Amino acid sequence: MKKLLLFTAAVLLLNNAYSQDQTLLNPNQSLIATNPSFAGSNGAFRNQLVARSTNPFVSNNNAVYYNALDGYIKKLHGGLAVSVAMNSWGKGAYRNSEINLVYAPIFECKETGFKIIPSIQFTGLKREVDIESLTFQQWGSSSTIQTPKKTNLEVSAGLLFNYKNFYAGGTIFHINQPDVGAYGQSRLPARFSFNASYSIPINQKTLINFASIFTKQNNFNSLLFTANAIFVKHLILGLGYSYNDSGFLNLGYRSNYFSVNLGYDVVLSKLAGIRNGGCQLALALSLHKKADNATLKSFEKW
Repeated sequence: MKKLLLFTAAVLLLNNAYSQDQTLLNPNQSLIATNPSFAGSNGAFRNQLVARSTNPFVSNNNAVYYNALDGYIKKLHGGLAVSVAMNSWGKGAYRNSEINLVYAPIFECKETGFKIIPSIQFTGLKREVDIESLTFQQWGSSSTIQTPKKTNLEVSAGLLFNYKNFYAGGTIFHINQPDVGAYGQSRLPARFSFNASYSIPINQKTLINFASIFTKQNNFNSLLFTANAIFVKHLILGLGYSYNDSGFLNLGYRSNYFSVNLGYDVVLSKLAGIRNGGCQLALALSLHKKADNATLKSFEKW
């Protein structure tokens, strides 16, 4: 009976995991995942890498890995980005991997500096279930995983408005809503995301950035607020709150060309059965002209 309950719970959880996106802790550390129109926003080349573990002290933890390379291509009058992401649940019982290709042309008013940046993102998806780790005894045909591996192609589109240190935009992910179900048909619902951020330079060595993201996917809504500050030009301190869900702390160091950040979030929701929170490590490399180091850049332009 215990094995039957475990199997049923696993199937229900997998169907739910197949139908929802995984999120990262701090949007400043995963700009292309926040809005693909951020491709090339620093005017040069940049790489952002994130490793996140939810409930790290539990054996069936959820691990997310993300890496994005983006750059501004003058001949294309816009940015290009390539990103990969992988999500693993229950010691590899469920794996979700994807590769994304983004193009974001930039339309700028030279007189005011106001920019409109649309983007198109093409994604290759692969979702797998390790049947042996979920099947505990012989089950009838109605209780087996019908499709342990599925691959799909999907399209997303973003739009971003930028004026000086202010950014606002939105993205529609999974426009074609591919079938990703492991236990029968399950369409991946379109996810609507709206982001805004504003940076306030205090002096040549201090900057404060405020950002928010609202997402809606199926019947799930999320509202995230973050505040990140740079002190003495290098030290990063950040705080964030996901409405009625969790709060996080972010500490890091940023040089002219690389940064490293460590974050930890605590689950605040009373509905959560396990409230250990999660850890996130973020590394970034930014290659730009040496002359640009004279001024303190915002997170979006660094």
